Amino acid sequence: MRDKVWKNCPSCGSENSMNRSDKLKFESKKHHIHLKNLHGYTCKVCHDGVFDTKSNNLVQAEIYRVRALRDAEKVPAAQLMLIADAAKRLHVTKQAIHKMMKQGRLGYVFVAGTMMLPRKDAVLAYKKTAR
Repeated sequence: MRDKVWKNCPSCGSENSMNRSDKLKFESKKHHIHLKNLHGYTCKVCHDGVFDTKSNNLVQAEIYRVRALRDAEKVPAAQLMLIADAAKRLHVTKQAIHKMMKQGRLGYVFVAGTMMLPRKDAVLAYKKTAR
């Protein structure tokens, strides 16, 4: 699927004001995230911007990764689920579970530094919405 080519600004409504840019940044002081060289469009008038799909997905994945690191300190092991168990419950492959976690569609927590485990509540909520 192709990204939309922006001509008119979605924020201020200025016509033909959007310029393609490959050097956009995303910063979040709350999550301590600083991403560079993202792609999208910026408005010549109001200077607001829109990321393309790939850059937006990178931003979302980084936000979920930082959240998972933060939650690793406070989520008890009893609230986590093994990858294989989550895959059985959702009727998908283990690889699909990993992809869902990386894309931020399934909440997860880092265990032992690098291992990702899905949260039970996220798996159950996903199962309810996937029906």
